[in-house]
Amino acid sequence: MTAAEFRAAGLYDPAAPPARLELLEWLAAQGVTLADMREAQLRWGALSGLAGDLALRAGERLTLAEVAARSGMSPERIEGFNLAAAFPPVGPEERVFDPGTVAMFASFAAAEQFFGQGPLLHFIRVLGSSVARIAEAAVSLFLANVEAAIVERGASELALAQANLRAVQLLDTIPNAVRAMFRAQVEIAIRRFRAARAERAMQDTVRLTVGFVDLVGYTRLS
Repeated sequence: MTAAEFRAAGLYDPAAPPARLELLEWLAAQGVTLADMREAQLRWGALSGLAGDLALRAGERLTLAEVAARSGMSPERIEGFNLAAAFPPVGPEERVFDPGTVAMFASFAAAEQFFGQGPLLHFIRVLGSSVARIAEAAVSLFLANVEAAIVERGASELALAQANLRAVQLLDTIPNAVRAMFRAQVEIAIRRFRAARAERAMQDTVRLTVGFVDLVGYTRLS
């Protein structure tokens, strides 16, 4: 893409600093189209997050009906799982699902046969809210510790765009970390529940101890 094409698309002003053209050329080199750039500029008023956004949602995107067809489940059942997992409602023509979600919903269906619908939906809600918190923590980590520093030192849009893309690429390391941490925490939880149910008086009853730590010396005053 050329400067003339960027200008014709309303993305570039020759009077703007050279860094703007550098950003546009870098985005084009990442495979970003003029249509993508125009849409991001109109929607967000900035292009620094565009390469990261496209990397995050790379690959095929499916509608609700397509996910249902591939998974062999009804759209209504998919919608139920989707809402339980803390995702927003999806319109019939929206392409928000990736192929990985087909396997995710299929695994939910298999687990439902084992645990029952009600208990599984409760677990999915816990899982969805927990993952949402992890996602928010990841975004906050970037905004507070990377983007803020780039903005404070007056770096270019290109520097911010490159950092944004790098942060998205680092997300691929999280699933392995979560898997290892989850399995370790499951092992700890199993030991804790076994110890709490040592007497086995009732299957749904455990013996726990609640402790209070006085950090301000209030106990001696009461």
